Amino acid sequence: MAKYMIDTTTFSAMMKRDPIVYAKVGSLDPADSLIICPNVRGEILFGVQKLPEGKRKTELASKAWTLLGAIESRDITDPIADEYARIKNESKTKGKQLSDNDIWIAAAAVQHNAVIVAADRDFSRLSQLSAEDWTKQA
Repeated sequence: MAKYMIDTTTFSAMMKRDPIVYAKVGSLDPADSLIICPNVRGEILFGVQKLPEGKRKTELASKAWTLLGAIESRDITDPIADEYARIKNESKTKGKQLSDNDIWIAAAAVQHNAVIVAADRDFSRLSQLSAEDWTKQA
């Protein structure tokens, strides 16, 4: 049983029904789980809310809410905040250019023993973090 922490880019690809991402999701074991953290939810909803009113915004909002209802969002806890501090220090020391939201997502993945699913290669360079990119074919 594996847990996968979906980052914002991968979540967006799922909203677009990216065939490569959906093939990977379809190949998961039924016991595996997909999770997000509130930062991903916030980034996705911000992206939808900033769009001008119209058909595209309505369609994307519907897709976002459908996926948000299907993928569990895990709370940010004190242990995740502690991990955030460790990762932020490590990334600064190693010269990584991760945004604060990406660091929160990585910290949540570590604390939940989840593989982070992201296209950003910097995640794979962090200690204590397993990362996969589902946007590219194997």
